[in-house]
Amino acid sequence: KDFKLLMLLANKIGRISEITEYSGMRKEDVLNSLRKLKAYKLVIKRGLSILSEIMLSENGLSVFASYSKIYGNEKDVIELAKNISSTRRGDKVG
Repeated sequence: KDFKLLMLLANKIGRISEITEYSGMRKEDVLNSLRKLKAYKLVIKRGLSILSEIMLSENGLSVFASYSKIYGNEKDVIELAKNISSTRRGDKVG
């Protein structure tokens, strides 16, 4: 779950609603993962209130790059990557 979240943030998908839509994770699980990643200083929050966006910190980018080598070939990660790239082309999520 945490790696998927890092992957989404690395692809500039940083709103809770987008994260839940792309990942299929429950909002509660997303928030728990974000708390954990924030505690490790892997994510930062920019902006105010409803206009805020969550982003990877420099450390988060490094961790994502390292973990990509480990988890990049897992089925659910490949599916998420396809989902991200297809929606970038204008298709719907899912």
